[in-house]
Amino acid sequence: MNPSLMRRPLPEVLSDTELRELHAQDQRWCSEEHLRRIGWSRERIALERRRELRELVSLAQERSPWHGRRLAGVDPTTLEEGDLTRLPVMTKQDVMANFDEIVTDRRLTLSLVESHLATLQAEPRYLLEHYQPVVSGGSSGIRGVFVYDWRGWASCYAGSFRYLGRAFGDRPISLGVVAAGSAAHISRALLHTFSDPARVRIHAVPITLPIERIVGRLGEIQPEVLLTYPSGLVQLVAATRAGELPIAPRIIISAGEPLTTELRLAAESAFDATVVNWWVSTEAGPMGIGCGHGHGLHLSDDLIIVEAVDDAGAPVPAGVRSAKVLLTILYNHALPLIRYELDDKVTLIDGECPCGSAHTMVEIR
Repeated sequence: MNPSLMRRPLPEVLSDTELRELHAQDQRWCSEEHLRRIGWSRERIALERRRELRELVSLAQERSPWHGRRLAGVDPTTLEEGDLTRLPVMTKQDVMANFDEIVTDRRLTLSLVESHLATLQAEPRYLLEHYQPVVSGGSSGIRGVFVYDWRGWASCYAGSFRYLGRAFGDRPISLGVVAAGSAAHISRALLHTFSDPARVRIHAVPITLPIERIVGRLGEIQPEVLLTYPSGLVQLVAATRAGELPIAPRIIISAGEPLTTELRLAAESAFDATVVNWWVSTEAGPMGIGCGHGHGLHLSDDLIIVEAVDDAGAPVPAGVRSAKVLLTILYNHALPLIRYELDDKVTLIDGECPCGSAHTMVEIR
Protein backbone atom coordinates (compact mmCIF):
# COMPACT_ATOMS: atom_id res chain seq x y z
CA MET A 1 0.00 0.00 0.00
CA ASN A 2 1.35 3.41 -0.96
CA PRO A 3 1.54 5.41 2.31
CA SER A 4 -0.07 8.43 0.62
CA LEU A 5 -3.12 6.30 -0.17
CA MET A 6 -3.85 5.55 3.48
CA ARG A 7 -7.16 6.85 4.77
CA ARG A 8 -5.72 9.70 6.78
CA PRO A 9 -6.66 13.28 7.62
CA LEU A 10 -4.75 15.85 5.62
CA PRO A 11 -2.34 17.98 7.67
CA GLU A 12 -3.76 21.36 6.66
CA VAL A 13 -6.57 23.00 4.76
CA LEU A 14 -5.88 22.77 1.04
CA SER A 15 -7.66 24.19 -1.97
CA ASP A 16 -9.53 21.88 -4.32
CA THR A 17 -6.81 22.35 -6.93
CA GLU A 18 -4.15 21.32 -4.43
CA LEU A 19 -6.24 18.34 -3.32
CA ARG A 20 -6.65 17.19 -6.92
CA GLU A 21 -2.91 17.45 -7.52
CA LEU A 22 -2.23 15.36 -4.43
CA HIS A 23 -4.92 12.88 -5.40
CA ALA A 24 -3.55 12.63 -8.95
CA GLN A 25 -0.16 11.62 -7.52
CA ASP A 26 -1.81 8.86 -5.50
CA GLN A 27 -3.84 7.78 -8.50
CA ARG A 28 -0.77 7.41 -10.71
CA TRP A 29 0.71 4.96 -8.21
CA CYS A 30 -2.67 3.25 -7.91
CA SER A 31 -2.98 2.85 -11.69
CA GLU A 32 0.43 1.19 -11.92
CA GLU A 33 -0.66 -1.25 -9.22
CA HIS A 34 -3.97 -1.98 -10.97
CA LEU A 35 -2.20 -2.55 -14.28
CA ARG A 36 -0.16 -5.28 -12.59
CA ARG A 37 -3.33 -6.80 -11.18
CA ILE A 38 -4.53 -7.65 -14.70
CA GLY A 39 -1.90 -10.39 -14.67
CA TRP A 40 -2.81 -11.80 -11.26
CA SER A 41 -3.69 -15.49 -11.05
CA ARG A 42 -7.09 -16.62 -9.79
CA GLU A 43 -5.39 -17.70 -6.56
CA ARG A 44 -3.84 -14.26 -6.04
CA ILE A 45 -7.17 -12.57 -6.74
CA ALA A 46 -8.91 -14.86 -4.21
CA LEU A 47 -6.37 -13.99 -1.51
CA GLU A 48 -6.88 -10.26 -2.12
CA ARG A 49 -10.66 -10.63 -2.00
CA ARG A 50 -10.53 -12.45 1.33
CA ARG A 51 -8.15 -9.91 2.86
CA GLU A 52 -10.21 -6.95 1.67
CA LEU A 53 -13.51 -8.58 2.69
CA ARG A 54 -12.30 -9.17 6.23
CA GLU A 55 -10.98 -5.63 6.49
CA LEU A 56 -14.24 -4.17 5.15
CA VAL A 57 -16.49 -6.13 7.52
CA SER A 58 -14.27 -5.41 10.52
CA LEU A 59 -14.30 -1.68 9.79
CA ALA A 60 -18.06 -1.68 9.10
CA GLN A 61 -18.76 -3.38 12.42
CA GLU A 62 -16.57 -0.91 14.27
CA ARG A 63 -17.49 2.40 12.62
CA SER A 64 -20.99 1.94 11.17
CA PRO A 65 -23.79 1.59 13.75
CA TRP A 66 -26.15 0.20 11.10
CA HIS A 67 -23.69 -2.45 9.97
CA GLY A 68 -22.72 -3.11 13.57
CA ARG A 69 -26.26 -4.33 14.22
CA ARG A 70 -26.60 -6.02 10.83
CA LEU A 71 -23.31 -7.91 11.08
CA ALA A 72 -23.54 -8.80 14.78
CA GLY A 73 -22.13 -12.25 15.39
CA VAL A 74 -19.94 -12.26 12.27
CA ASP A 75 -16.27 -12.91 13.01
CA PRO A 76 -14.31 -10.99 10.35
CA THR A 77 -11.06 -12.77 11.21
CA THR A 78 -12.41 -16.09 9.94
CA LEU A 79 -14.92 -14.80 7.36
CA GLU A 80 -14.83 -16.50 3.98
CA GLU A 81 -16.47 -15.37 0.77
CA GLY A 82 -18.89 -18.28 0.90
CA ASP A 83 -20.19 -17.00 4.23
CA LEU A 84 -21.70 -13.95 2.53
CA THR A 85 -24.83 -15.92 1.65
CA ARG A 86 -25.73 -15.92 5.37
CA LEU A 87 -25.77 -12.12 5.48
CA PRO A 88 -28.85 -10.02 4.69
CA VAL A 89 -29.20 -8.03 1.46
CA MET A 90 -29.08 -4.23 1.47
CA THR A 91 -30.82 -1.92 -0.99
CA LYS A 92 -30.71 1.66 -2.20
CA GLN A 93 -33.72 2.33 0.02
CA ASP A 94 -31.66 1.10 2.98
CA VAL A 95 -28.86 3.50 2.08
CA MET A 96 -31.13 6.52 1.83
CA ALA A 97 -33.12 5.69 4.97
CA ASN A 98 -30.06 4.90 7.13
CA PHE A 99 -27.30 6.95 5.51
CA ASP A 100 -26.08 8.65 8.71
CA GLU A 101 -25.64 5.27 10.44
CA ILE A 102 -24.09 3.46 7.48
CA VAL A 103 -21.20 5.85 6.80
CA THR A 104 -17.98 5.18 8.71
CA ASP A 105 -17.13 8.84 9.41
CA ARG A 106 -19.56 10.34 11.93
CA ARG A 107 -18.98 13.79 10.43
CA LEU A 108 -20.71 12.63 7.25
CA THR A 109 -24.47 13.07 7.26
CA LEU A 110 -27.00 12.95 4.47
CA SER A 111 -27.89 16.57 5.18
CA LEU A 112 -24.25 17.64 4.88
CA VAL A 113 -23.74 15.67 1.66
CA GLU A 114 -26.95 16.99 0.10
CA SER A 115 -25.99 20.57 0.99
CA HIS A 116 -22.57 20.03 -0.60
CA LEU A 117 -24.08 18.60 -3.79
CA ALA A 118 -26.53 21.49 -4.03
CA THR A 119 -23.65 23.98 -4.17
CA LEU A 120 -21.80 22.30 -7.06
CA GLN A 121 -21.54 24.27 -10.27
CA ALA A 122 -19.52 23.10 -13.26
CA GLU A 123 -16.90 21.22 -11.25
CA PRO A 124 -17.01 18.70 -8.39
CA ARG A 125 -15.43 19.61 -5.07
CA TYR A 126 -14.08 17.61 -2.16
CA LEU A 127 -16.16 17.25 0.96
CA LEU A 128 -14.24 17.47 4.24
CA GLU A 129 -11.07 17.40 2.07
CA HIS A 130 -11.31 13.62 1.77
CA TYR A 131 -14.57 12.54 0.16
CA GLN A 132 -16.32 12.65 -3.22
CA PRO A 133 -20.14 12.48 -3.09
CA VAL A 134 -22.06 11.41 -6.20
CA VAL A 135 -25.73 10.98 -7.09
CA SER A 136 -27.52 8.17 -8.88
CA GLY A 137 -31.03 7.92 -10.29
CA GLY A 138 -30.37 4.50 -11.75
CA SER A 139 -32.66 2.13 -13.58
CA SER A 140 -34.85 1.81 -10.48
CA GLY A 141 -35.71 5.50 -10.63
CA ILE A 142 -34.88 5.88 -6.94
CA ARG A 143 -32.44 8.68 -6.21
CA GLY A 144 -29.36 7.54 -4.33
CA VAL A 145 -26.50 9.44 -2.73
CA PHE A 146 -23.13 7.74 -2.35
CA VAL A 147 -19.72 8.79 -1.04
CA TYR A 148 -16.23 7.62 -1.99
CA ASP A 149 -13.22 7.99 0.26
CA TRP A 150 -9.79 9.13 -0.92
CA ARG A 151 -8.40 5.69 -1.68
CA GLY A 152 -11.68 4.41 -3.08
CA TRP A 153 -11.97 7.29 -5.56
CA ALA A 154 -8.47 6.62 -6.92
CA SER A 155 -9.19 2.88 -7.15
CA CYS A 156 -12.47 3.59 -8.97
CA TYR A 157 -10.58 5.41 -11.72
CA ALA A 158 -7.70 2.94 -11.85
CA GLY A 159 -10.02 -0.05 -12.07
CA SER A 160 -11.92 1.57 -14.93
CA PHE A 161 -8.93 2.49 -17.08
CA ARG A 162 -6.41 -0.30 -16.49
CA TYR A 163 -7.25 -2.30 -19.63
CA LEU A 164 -7.07 0.89 -21.66
CA GLY A 165 -3.70 1.60 -20.07
CA ARG A 166 -2.49 -1.84 -21.10
CA ALA A 167 -3.58 -1.21 -24.70
CA PHE A 168 -1.81 2.15 -25.05
CA GLY A 169 1.18 1.74 -22.75
CA ASP A 170 2.84 4.85 -21.33
CA ARG A 171 2.05 7.26 -24.14
CA PRO A 172 -0.66 9.92 -23.66
CA ILE A 173 -4.19 9.10 -24.82
CA SER A 174 -6.70 11.60 -26.19
CA LEU A 175 -10.08 10.66 -24.69
CA GLY A 176 -13.33 12.24 -25.84
CA VAL A 177 -16.14 11.76 -23.33
CA VAL A 178 -19.70 12.42 -24.45
CA ALA A 179 -21.60 11.92 -21.21
CA ALA A 180 -23.36 13.65 -18.34
CA GLY A 181 -22.21 17.18 -17.65
CA SER A 182 -23.37 17.35 -14.03
CA ALA A 183 -20.61 17.70 -11.45
CA ALA A 184 -22.60 15.33 -9.19
CA HIS A 185 -22.47 12.50 -11.77
CA ILE A 186 -19.73 9.92 -11.22
CA SER A 187 -18.33 10.07 -14.76
CA ARG A 188 -17.98 13.87 -14.73
CA ALA A 189 -16.57 13.99 -11.20
CA LEU A 190 -14.15 11.10 -11.67
CA LEU A 191 -12.73 12.34 -14.96
CA HIS A 192 -12.41 15.89 -13.67
CA THR A 193 -10.47 14.75 -10.62
CA PHE A 194 -7.94 12.67 -12.51
CA SER A 195 -7.57 14.39 -15.87
CA ASP A 196 -3.83 14.18 -16.54
CA PRO A 197 -2.44 15.55 -19.84
CA ALA A 198 0.70 13.47 -19.40
CA ARG A 199 -1.32 10.23 -19.44
CA VAL A 200 -4.97 10.66 -20.43
CA ARG A 201 -6.04 13.96 -21.99
CA ILE A 202 -9.73 14.02 -21.16
CA HIS A 203 -12.05 16.19 -23.23
CA ALA A 204 -15.55 16.30 -21.76
CA VAL A 205 -18.45 17.03 -24.10
CA PRO A 206 -21.86 17.24 -22.36
CA ILE A 207 -24.30 14.84 -23.99
CA THR A 208 -27.05 17.41 -23.40
CA LEU A 209 -25.58 19.65 -26.12
CA PRO A 210 -27.24 19.67 -29.56
CA ILE A 211 -25.79 16.95 -31.76
CA GLU A 212 -24.32 19.55 -34.12
CA ARG A 213 -22.20 20.98 -31.30
CA ILE A 214 -21.17 17.53 -30.09
CA VAL A 215 -20.06 16.61 -33.61
CA GLY A 216 -18.18 19.88 -34.00
CA ARG A 217 -16.38 19.48 -30.69
CA LEU A 218 -15.35 15.89 -31.42
CA GLY A 219 -14.03 17.02 -34.81
CA GLU A 220 -11.79 19.51 -33.01
CA ILE A 221 -10.64 16.97 -30.41
CA GLN A 222 -9.95 14.04 -32.80
CA PRO A 223 -10.02 11.54 -29.92
CA GLU A 224 -8.15 8.24 -30.11
CA VAL A 225 -10.66 6.85 -27.63
CA LEU A 226 -14.33 7.79 -27.52
CA LEU A 227 -16.48 7.11 -24.43
CA THR A 228 -20.25 7.58 -24.47
CA TYR A 229 -23.60 6.00 -23.68
CA PRO A 230 -25.25 3.70 -26.25
CA SER A 231 -27.97 6.33 -26.73
CA GLY A 232 -25.26 8.82 -27.65
CA LEU A 233 -23.42 6.30 -29.80
CA VAL A 234 -26.54 5.86 -31.96
CA GLN A 235 -26.42 9.55 -32.89
CA LEU A 236 -22.67 9.50 -33.52
CA VAL A 237 -22.93 6.47 -35.81
CA ALA A 238 -25.62 8.28 -37.80
CA ALA A 239 -23.47 11.43 -38.03
CA THR A 240 -20.48 9.40 -39.22
CA ARG A 241 -22.50 7.60 -41.87
CA ALA A 242 -23.77 10.99 -43.07
CA GLY A 243 -20.20 12.23 -43.42
CA GLU A 244 -20.64 14.82 -40.66
CA LEU A 245 -18.19 13.37 -38.11
CA PRO A 246 -14.68 12.94 -39.54
CA ILE A 247 -12.99 11.24 -36.59
CA ALA A 248 -11.12 7.91 -36.42
CA PRO A 249 -11.04 6.64 -32.83
CA ARG A 250 -9.10 3.46 -32.25
CA ILE A 251 -11.35 2.34 -29.40
CA ILE A 252 -14.97 3.20 -28.57
CA ILE A 253 -16.16 2.63 -25.00
CA SER A 254 -19.87 2.13 -24.42
CA ALA A 255 -21.00 2.55 -20.81
CA GLY A 256 -23.96 3.35 -18.61
CA GLU A 257 -26.68 1.63 -20.68
CA PRO A 258 -27.19 -1.78 -22.34
CA LEU A 259 -25.20 -2.19 -25.56
CA THR A 260 -26.96 -4.26 -28.21
CA THR A 261 -25.11 -6.48 -30.68
CA GLU A 262 -26.63 -4.49 -33.53
CA LEU A 263 -25.29 -1.19 -32.22
CA ARG A 264 -21.87 -2.69 -31.55
CA LEU A 265 -21.60 -3.96 -35.11
CA ALA A 266 -22.89 -0.68 -36.53
CA ALA A 267 -20.33 1.36 -34.57
CA GLU A 268 -17.45 -0.98 -35.47
CA SER A 269 -18.38 -0.69 -39.15
CA ALA A 270 -18.96 3.08 -39.15
CA PHE A 271 -15.76 3.98 -37.30
CA ASP A 272 -13.58 0.95 -38.16
CA ALA A 273 -12.81 0.78 -34.42
CA THR A 274 -12.88 -1.74 -31.59
CA VAL A 275 -15.99 -1.29 -29.45
CA VAL A 276 -15.69 -2.31 -25.79
CA ASN A 277 -18.43 -2.39 -23.19
CA TRP A 278 -18.12 -1.10 -19.63
CA TRP A 279 -20.47 -2.25 -16.88
CA VAL A 280 -20.33 0.57 -14.36
CA SER A 281 -22.55 2.09 -11.68
CA THR A 282 -22.53 5.06 -9.36
CA GLU A 283 -22.50 2.78 -6.34
CA ALA A 284 -19.74 0.41 -7.40
CA GLY A 285 -17.76 2.08 -10.17
CA PRO A 286 -16.07 -0.41 -12.56
CA MET A 287 -17.98 -3.67 -12.10
CA GLY A 288 -17.00 -5.15 -15.46
CA ILE A 289 -14.63 -3.75 -18.09
CA GLY A 290 -14.16 -4.90 -21.68
CA CYS A 291 -10.57 -5.57 -22.73
CA GLY A 292 -11.11 -5.52 -26.51
CA HIS A 293 -10.60 -9.27 -26.96
CA GLY A 294 -14.03 -10.69 -27.66
CA HIS A 295 -17.33 -9.28 -26.45
CA GLY A 296 -17.19 -10.34 -22.80
CA LEU A 297 -16.18 -8.12 -19.92
CA HIS A 298 -13.78 -8.78 -17.07
CA LEU A 299 -15.29 -8.52 -13.63
CA SER A 300 -13.26 -6.32 -11.29
CA ASP A 301 -12.72 -9.38 -9.12
CA ASP A 302 -10.10 -7.73 -6.96
CA LEU A 303 -12.36 -4.77 -6.15
CA ILE A 304 -15.90 -6.15 -6.03
CA ILE A 305 -17.54 -9.46 -5.13
CA VAL A 306 -20.38 -10.03 -7.59
CA GLU A 307 -23.03 -12.61 -6.74
CA ALA A 308 -25.19 -13.44 -9.76
CA VAL A 309 -28.52 -14.63 -8.34
CA ASP A 310 -32.06 -15.53 -9.38
CA ASP A 311 -35.28 -13.84 -8.20
CA ALA A 312 -35.13 -15.74 -4.92
CA GLY A 313 -31.53 -14.72 -4.26
CA ALA A 314 -30.03 -18.14 -5.03
CA PRO A 315 -26.77 -18.19 -7.03
CA VAL A 316 -27.02 -19.05 -10.73
CA PRO A 317 -24.31 -21.07 -12.49
CA ALA A 318 -22.15 -19.87 -15.36
CA GLY A 319 -24.09 -19.68 -18.60
CA VAL A 320 -27.38 -18.80 -16.89
CA ARG A 321 -28.62 -15.20 -16.95
CA SER A 322 -29.20 -13.79 -13.50
CA ALA A 323 -32.27 -11.87 -12.35
CA LYS A 324 -30.10 -9.43 -10.40
CA VAL A 325 -26.70 -9.14 -8.72
CA LEU A 326 -25.56 -8.63 -5.15
CA LEU A 327 -22.42 -6.50 -4.83
CA THR A 328 -19.90 -6.26 -2.03
CA ILE A 329 -17.67 -3.26 -2.71
CA LEU A 330 -14.26 -4.05 -1.24
CA TYR A 331 -12.35 -0.91 -2.11
CA ASN A 332 -14.49 1.95 -0.73
CA HIS A 333 -14.86 2.18 3.04
CA ALA A 334 -16.68 5.51 3.33
CA LEU A 335 -20.13 3.97 2.85
CA PRO A 336 -19.81 0.17 3.07
CA LEU A 337 -21.99 -1.70 0.58
CA ILE A 338 -22.15 -5.37 1.58
CA ARG A 339 -24.47 -7.58 -0.51
CA TYR A 340 -25.99 -4.52 -2.15
CA GLU A 341 -28.79 -5.36 -4.58
CA LEU A 342 -28.67 -4.13 -8.15
CA ASP A 343 -31.26 -5.11 -10.77
CA ASP A 344 -28.65 -5.63 -13.51
CA LYS A 345 -28.82 -8.99 -15.31
CA VAL A 346 -25.56 -10.77 -16.12
CA THR A 347 -24.29 -14.09 -17.39
CA LEU A 348 -21.05 -15.45 -15.97
CA ILE A 349 -18.80 -17.05 -18.59
CA ASP A 350 -16.64 -20.12 -18.02
CA GLY A 351 -13.13 -20.18 -19.40
CA GLU A 352 -10.32 -17.68 -19.80
CA CYS A 353 -10.03 -14.62 -22.02
CA PRO A 354 -7.56 -14.66 -24.95
CA CYS A 355 -6.00 -11.52 -23.46
CA GLY A 356 -4.55 -13.56 -20.59
CA SER A 357 -6.38 -11.90 -17.70
CA ALA A 358 -7.69 -14.38 -15.11
CA HIS A 359 -10.44 -12.00 -13.96
CA THR A 360 -13.85 -13.65 -14.36
CA MET A 361 -15.59 -13.10 -17.68
CA VAL A 362 -19.19 -11.85 -17.77
CA GLU A 363 -21.71 -10.96 -20.46
CA ILE A 364 -24.07 -8.01 -20.07
CA ARG A 365 -27.19 -7.79 -22.23
